[in-house]
Amino acid sequence: MTSRRFDAGALAPLLLPIFGLYLPLVLWWSGLEWGADRDDLAMWSGFGDLLTDTFLYAGGAALLAGVLGFTQALVIEGYALRGRRVWSTLLLLPFVVPPAAWTTAVHVCVAGTSLLFLARGLTGAIFLAGVQLAPIVLWGTARAIRSIPTAERDALRMHFSPTVGIVRILLPRTAGTALRMTGLVFLLAFPQLEIPGYTGVRTVGFRILSTFTAAERDAEGMLLVGICTLVALVPLAIATWAMRRSAPAPVGDDVPLPAGRAPLGVIVVLAAYTALVLTPFLNLIDSAFATEAGTVPLHARAFAYELPRALLLGIAVTLLGWRLAEPSQVGPGGVGRRRVWPAALFVIPLFLPGSLPGLALASETQQWLPASWIEYPILLSLAQATRFAGVGWVLGCLAWQSIPRAEWEAARLLPPARARWRIALPRSLPALGTAVLIVTALILGEVESTMLLLPPGYTSPVRDLHDFLHFRYDENAAAVALVLAVVGLVIASVVSRPPRR
Repeated sequence: MTSRRFDAGALAPLLLPIFGLYLPLVLWWSGLEWGADRDDLAMWSGFGDLLTDTFLYAGGAALLAGVLGFTQALVIEGYALRGRRVWSTLLLLPFVVPPAAWTTAVHVCVAGTSLLFLARGLTGAIFLAGVQLAPIVLWGTARAIRSIPTAERDALRMHFSPTVGIVRILLPRTAGTALRMTGLVFLLAFPQLEIPGYTGVRTVGFRILSTFTAAERDAEGMLLVGICTLVALVPLAIATWAMRRSAPAPVGDDVPLPAGRAPLGVIVVLAAYTALVLTPFLNLIDSAFATEAGTVPLHARAFAYELPRALLLGIAVTLLGWRLAEPSQVGPGGVGRRRVWPAALFVIPLFLPGSLPGLALASETQQWLPASWIEYPILLSLAQATRFAGVGWVLGCLAWQSIPRAEWEAARLLPPARARWRIALPRSLPALGTAVLIVTALILGEVESTMLLLPPGYTSPVRDLHDFLHFRYDENAAAVALVLAVVGLVIASVVSRPPRR
C-alpha cells in the first residue's frame, strides 16, 4: 500500500465499463447509418425546448433535494431526537424504492384530488425526483456532521444551545458538503428517464432512447449522448482531481452534537414531512389488497427470484469500486494520490442514460452469445453492473478516507495485499455494506436495461410494474409497487443504521 509501482489489479475494474459500455458503444456506432438524417432539419425541431426542460427538471430536482436533505440532516444530527433511526429509515424510503414504485405510490395517493399536479407535468417530475433524491444529500451531510471530532462536539454542547449551534456552527461547516451532494443529484437526474416519462416530461434520456429506436435519428442521438457526457465529465473530472491528495476525514462518534431536545415546531414540521413521504405507501396497501387474493404473494415470489441476482451484482460491483478507489500511494499522513481518469471512466456510466448500455449490448454483443445463453440474464446483469458500479466507487472513497491514521501506520508494516484485505477491508465494511444495499435497490428498480435485455420467459417485478402502468392495471401495479416498497423499507432500515465505531 506504500509502493509507487504499477498495480494492474487496481485497474482491473475498468474491464467492467470497457466491455459493458465503451467497447459495445464503439462497435454499435461504427455500424450506424449517418447519411439518412444528416440533412433532415426536422430532427432539430424542439431541440432547444428539450434541453431547457431537461435542465429545468434536473436543476429543480437538485435544488429541492438539496434544501430538503440539508435541512433534514441538520435536524436529525443536531438535536437529541428520540427514535432517530426510525426517522432516518422513513426519510430514506423514497430513495431505495424504485422510481416506478415511488411514482405509482404518489399517483395513487393524489389521483382524483387537486394535488394531481404533484404527479404530472414538469412540476410533478421535479417534486417526485426531488423528494426521491433528497436522501443522497441527507446521507452525505449527516456523514460530514458525524465526522466532526469529539472535542468540538463537547465545546458545542457547553457553549451553545442546540438551535444556535446548528445555525452558527453546523450549517457553515457542512454547507460545502451539502452543495457537492446537490451537484451529485443534478448529475444523476439529468439523464433520468423513468420519473419524467411517467409524468409526461420529455427529457434528454427519453429522447436518446426514442431517437435510437423509433425515430431512427442517429445523428441527433449521438449529439445528445455527447451533451450528457460533457455534463457528467467536466464536474466529475474536477471533483476527482480535487480528491487526488485528500486527507482522511476525522472520525467522530455517533453521539448527537447538542444534547438539547428539538423544539416542538421542528418536530411538527419533520413529522408532517415524514407523513407526506409515508402516506403514498399506506394508500398502496389499500389498493394492492383490493386485487384478487394471492396477487401480492405471487409478485413477492417473483421478486424472490430476482433478489439473489441483484444482491450478487451489488457485492461484485461494490468490491470493484472499492478496489479502484484504493489510493495509489499511502504515506505517514494517510491517503495519498488517487487514480483520476480511471476513476472517471469507471463512474461516467452512472451519469449517462441507462438505455445506452442496453442498446449497445443488444445491438452488438447479443449476437455473439451462444444460443443456450440467451435464456439467462447475462447481458442484463452486465448492463446493470456497468451502470451502477460508480456507487461502489463513491462509497469506496469514503471508506478509504475513514480509516484512522494509526491503522494506516500499521498497514505500512505489512505487504500491500495483506494490509488491503486484513486491515482496510474490515474497516471499510460499514460503507461497503451500505453500497451493496443501495446498488441492490437500484438494480431491482432499473427499467431501461430490463426492457431491452430481459431474456424470454424471465420474470422481473419492475418489468411487470412497467407493463401494468402502461395498460392501466392500477390494482396490479399497486401490488407490485407494494412488494418493492416493503423491500425498500427493509433496505432503508439497514442503510440508516449508524456504523460501528
